Amino acid sequence: MKVRTLATVLGCRVEGTEDVDVLGVAPLQDATPTDISFVESTKMLSAARNSRAAAFLVGEDVPFWGKPILRVRGNPRVILARMLKLFAPAVSLPDVGLHPSVVVQEGVRMGKSVRIGANTYIGRDAQIGEDVAIFSNCYIGDRVVVGDGSVIYPNVVVREDVWMGRGVKIHSGAVIGADGFGYTVDENGGILKIPQIGGVILEDGVEIGANTTIDRSTMGFTVIGKNTKLDNLVHVAHNVTIGENCFIAAQVGIAGSSRIGNNVIFAGQCGVRDHVSVGDNVKVAARSGITRNIPAGAFVSGFPARDHGKDLRIQGLIWKLPELFQKLSRLENEVEEMKKGASG
Repeated sequence: MKVRTLATVLGCRVEGTEDVDVLGVAPLQDATPTDISFVESTKMLSAARNSRAAAFLVGEDVPFWGKPILRVRGNPRVILARMLKLFAPAVSLPDVGLHPSVVVQEGVRMGKSVRIGANTYIGRDAQIGEDVAIFSNCYIGDRVVVGDGSVIYPNVVVREDVWMGRGVKIHSGAVIGADGFGYTVDENGGILKIPQIGGVILEDGVEIGANTTIDRSTMGFTVIGKNTKLDNLVHVAHNVTIGENCFIAAQVGIAGSSRIGNNVIFAGQCGVRDHVSVGDNVKVAARSGITRNIPAGAFVSGFPARDHGKDLRIQGLIWKLPELFQKLSRLENEVEEMKKGASG
């Protein structure tokens, strides 16, 4: 489409030539003369000047440098998301209806326009809502509820007694509702498994990344709140509660019975110990270890996690330790020489 048309659709202001044709979206370094690219801030301006892109979606503080730009008011990433949606190729869903190889057990209820791919199993008394798409090779256990408009991609396992709200997405390889890691030692010193008789609740708009695992609770439910997004390779243990609108990045592990508030962000490879609480609006930097309760609004990093500013100062001092050690050694030697001189 023309740049001016794209600007109208996205609600942006055009600076420069308006009749340039745009056929796709690409990163600055890969863009061709028919692509539009993204310049979020002035930090990207040098790369933008060297890019072959035909036009650019830019933030408010990026100056005009001659090529056509679509200037965004507010958060440019929001407009980028809308633009990518315009250019995104359609995902090929399974055909409406059930593939002949689907196995459906007794008591299953299904809504209108359900799409279920080949070799999928639907357990007893499961409820599949309207406009649900379940791709090939999935396992949907007994008494599972899948809310309207949800999408379950290939090779997903949803164990018994999992409840999903509307618009949930589960990506390939995820396992929802496996047993929690519950064991104790009996009077003879043997290992005794604690039955995990609870379930999992995924509220409306939750998205679960590939190969992520969410364990069923010992009793009650493990809960993922509305619109929370889990990346690939995340592990959520039994009886954990995660609030609404959270972002959990890859390789995060949350141990049993922890409570995570609303609007919390975990960067990659964070760890959370069991039975701790993380307040609303907390940000946790990558590879941090949560070993105690974190108050609302905090920004923490390090292991154990502490105030981010304090942790940065500590890390700065660590880099100076070799130099400080040398200085301390020299001072010790000087003190020893002074002692010898005084005793002589």
